[in-house]
Amino acid sequence: MKCLHLLSPVAIILATSAAHAASKTPFERRYSETYNRCMDTGDAAQGITSGMIACTEAERHFQDGKLNQAYKMVISRLPASRQDDLRRSERNWIKARDSICAKELTGEFVGGSMSHVTWLGCLMDETIKRTMALEQYR
Repeated sequence: MKCLHLLSPVAIILATSAAHAASKTPFERRYSETYNRCMDTGDAAQGITSGMIACTEAERHFQDGKLNQAYKMVISRLPASRQDDLRRSERNWIKARDSICAKELTGEFVGGSMSHVTWLGCLMDETIKRTMALEQYR
């Protein structure tokens, strides 16, 4: 009987975690568990900017690695005639990403302590979007 009592909380936790994961969009599922845990604990969870920056900067680097993997995969399978198009597309994406993120730094976020968090979060999210687009690239 003791074993059954221990299994019940575990089953509830697993079911809750599965339901929570299922409710996330494909985009939201791209965030690493390390990032989610970082944002849900410590300084970041308390809204302390430096903690949020540390979590977001680490995730941005992680997502940049994922983007680089996707880019290498795509460019390696393209004929030479289309590789320059992809390189040009990537340069244009970087300009567009920076423009999109600059527009997010308006109003209450201009110069405030959250401006860096907002900037990093935007770079991270735009990187995830680009990775998803590259994974669908034909």
